[in-house]
Amino acid sequence: MRFRTRLSLLFGGLLIISLAVVLLVIGRITRATVIDDIERSLTTTLYTVEKLHQQRVEDLQQNVRLVAGDYGFKAAYSTEDVLTIQTALENHKDRLANADLMFLCDLDNIVLSNTYATALNGEPFLREELLDLAYEEDSGEVSAFAVIDDAVYQLVVTPLLAPDIEAWIISGFRTDHQTASQLSAVTDSEITFFRDSGQNAQLVASTLSDTEQDALIGFIQQSEGTGELQHYASSEAAHIGYFLSLNETAEPRINVFVQRSLDAALAPYRKLSQVILLIFIVSIAGFAIVIVRIARNVTGPISDLSSAAEAIGRGEYETEVPATRNDELGLLVKTFNDMVRGLAEKEVVRDLLGKVVSPEIATKLLAENVELGGEERQVTVLFCDIKGFTRLTESQPPGVVLEALNQFFSGVSRIIEAHGGVVDKYIGDAVMAIFGAPHEDPRHALNAVRCGIKMCDSAEALTASLKSQDGQACEFGVGIHSGAVVAGNIGSTSRFNYTVIGDAVNVASRVEGYGARKVQARLIVTEDVVELCPNVVFTSLGEFELRGRQKPVKIYTSNDTGA
Repeated sequence: MRFRTRLSLLFGGLLIISLAVVLLVIGRITRATVIDDIERSLTTTLYTVEKLHQQRVEDLQQNVRLVAGDYGFKAAYSTEDVLTIQTALENHKDRLANADLMFLCDLDNIVLSNTYATALNGEPFLREELLDLAYEEDSGEVSAFAVIDDAVYQLVVTPLLAPDIEAWIISGFRTDHQTASQLSAVTDSEITFFRDSGQNAQLVASTLSDTEQDALIGFIQQSEGTGELQHYASSEAAHIGYFLSLNETAEPRINVFVQRSLDAALAPYRKLSQVILLIFIVSIAGFAIVIVRIARNVTGPISDLSSAAEAIGRGEYETEVPATRNDELGLLVKTFNDMVRGLAEKEVVRDLLGKVVSPEIATKLLAENVELGGEERQVTVLFCDIKGFTRLTESQPPGVVLEALNQFFSGVSRIIEAHGGVVDKYIGDAVMAIFGAPHEDPRHALNAVRCGIKMCDSAEALTASLKSQDGQACEFGVGIHSGAVVAGNIGSTSRFNYTVIGDAVNVASRVEGYGARKVQARLIVTEDVVELCPNVVFTSLGEFELRGRQKPVKIYTSNDTGA
């Protein structure tokens, strides 16, 4: 990213963050204010709903008392004719503004007549416990909820006196969607009645849509149903509400939930926020134009340096920035050009070093302080030596021999590097490779064995160039041994090589020679290598004494080489 862009983004970002913080603070304050207003409003709504419900019950009770004292009704009761009594009940029900049903029961709690369903005549009253409770009351009156055919009714029980209690008049009004709508119109809130609470909650009536009803009943079934302010969200909006229990002890327990839409309450504030946001956007756009112009004047010279740096990154070291200023930027350009020349020289050295030693060793030498000395490592050493090379040099010109040797070494080196090895050095017609240095490799022995197997499998292609004048190709042998070595820079303070030294190197070199002189096997590995490669199949070739070592060495070859 260009400095000009970064500078513009810096100031623009600061402005945007500042404006965003302002919007966030305004939004939080607005939300808190709206929630407080809704809470106060819902508290008033709860009080209103409770009082309206009590008032409706009291009005119905008062009207039923008038019915119980009506001479005409008592006369109809005295006829003991069901149709006459039912006609009287119907007439009085129609005259009671908020009565949806009426029952007349005797003192044995048997329905004498009713306006709800004639099939109930002669049957025990649905809520006999209400009549028993009314009988125990001094006034003989009681009110409670009842569920009739899955509908919820608020019932009031009033005695028919003549002058003692002769019968019971039960009247009631239904709690339904119309009831909820009437309360909603008065309180300007959404009203929902439901039975029970928790997982057993069932919706009775509501002013909400079907989708909102499903969301609310799901919330209620998971809620404690307390009087605290409740927050819940549906697919349509977020809501705030309160629970109110209309009867906490009697069954069924009827509760009401009053709520308001938080989204609807926040809508005016959101419109205001949109206007403020629009003003902010216009401000940001104007500021962006100004800052871009300033940044262009300040960062123009730096952009030239940035373009030149990108060219350097692509390897174009001949790039040079013209020095046209005498200020700090001019000094920066001069320093930059000097740095580019230094990089060009270093790249030449890196390229040359990468051809003299392996890339891994070159990277290590360039990345670290070059000092004599080394560190002990567990590695695997591989030697590959050409057999019959003397015959080849006698029968071919030196130039041909050199070209053939280079082709052989190129193929061998590719196989070594492909298996994670490092070519340590070329020794005449032999090559020495290291596995496990300069970078640690826990699989160094296995990688070396696989490398040796691959070299033996590719023997025909590798030795295609190593042919004498009679057309006979040279052979080669591979020796591998694992052990402890010292890896590091070895030589003098003026000239050194990165290599490994130790007994493991000598053993690998000498076992390679046994392939031609003793056992006629192309690939030879020691017992130490076999122990580190439990999943590779080897064939024992016996024990042999190596020059300079007191203990004989067990050597093996791999069944996969075809040797």
